[in-house]
Amino acid sequence: MAAVLAELPRQDDRLLAAIACSLALHLAILWLLPGFFAPRTEVPQPKALTARLVAPKPEPAKATEPPAPAPPQPAVKHRPVPPKPAPRAPQRVIPVAPPVIAVAPTPNSPPAAVIQTAPLPPPAVAPVAPASPAPAPGVPTATAPVATAPDPGSVAQFRMELIEMAKRYKRYPRAAVDNNWEGKVDLRMTVAANGTIASLSIRRSAGYLALDDEAQQMFRTAKAQLAIPAPLRGKEFTVDISADFYFKE
Repeated sequence: MAAVLAELPRQDDRLLAAIACSLALHLAILWLLPGFFAPRTEVPQPKALTARLVAPKPEPAKATEPPAPAPPQPAVKHRPVPPKPAPRAPQRVIPVAPPVIAVAPTPNSPPAAVIQTAPLPPPAVAPVAPASPAPAPGVPTATAPVATAPDPGSVAQFRMELIEMAKRYKRYPRAAVDNNWEGKVDLRMTVAANGTIASLSIRRSAGYLALDDEAQQMFRTAKAQLAIPAPLRGKEFTVDISADFYFKE
């Protein structure tokens, strides 16, 4: 009995040791199990980086705004410039001869020379034309001659003589004969005061240059052969003349 009781503590110690070992084994198993059953995760390997150059996109053009108009400048008022005074006429300076100074000699001093200056000539004065005397009352004064108009009768007589003289120098142009040109030319001749032709113009043409030229030529020649009448000499006058160019049957 005693032996049995002596062995009981030993069995308890063994039991406790067995329980302690069992607990330690279970704890080790619990600690190691998550490592076996946990999914294995692969660590991703870094990929190689490649660089690519891309041209930058052009920025859209910005709309340019028109410049703001400049503010109006205030009007500058110009002050009126006062007129310059008229220059004064230069005054004539009349030279005056210096006075003669005479020094009286003293008893102990030698006689001093007396200095005299020649008097300056008087200033020249422009001669003034004498005014014409006023005419006495009742005495007629001479007046400039007044030009009178030419005598119409003398002008008409000169016109007739000019036309008769021009008929002597009338020639029918060859071109007018070949083309059967006919017509009448009206002319106006102005005679100057010296007796020469001041102007000769065509008032109405015959329609053909050859006839117009022939009419002017015949009257110029006739005028050179006529003398100016005495009542028309020294006067300018005008005459209207004409020339006919027609074929006679």
